[in-house]
Amino acid sequence: MELEAVGVYLSVARNRQFFEFYDQLAKRRDSTNGGIVDSYRRLREHGNSFFIVFLEIALAVVLFEALRLAPSGVAGNARTVTTIWLTVLVIWIVPAVFVWLISTLFERRFRDA
Repeated sequence: MELEAVGVYLSVARNRQFFEFYDQLAKRRDSTNGGIVDSYRRLREHGNSFFIVFLEIALAVVLFEALRLAPSGVAGNARTVTTIWLTVLVIWIVPAVFVWLISTLFERRFRDA
């Protein structure tokens, strides 16, 4: 979590460099006829979809293993099980929230440019 916080801080602090990179990338993509860019975009979309399914399976395994590895007697305590699962879910979701935050800041900067 601390490494993620450092990454978010550096991303926000280096907002100008990220904006300039993506601005140049957008101009470069506009200068092409679109063939290779469309192929690349579709390839990334399919790869991302596969990876999302893989991560959902990994999350399910982590949740069930967390329950299985809990101290004896915990499995019968619904409140403790819920706390374990919510902790795992928060740790799982927070990095994606930070990525969303950074991308939202980039979009706002592109809009204002």
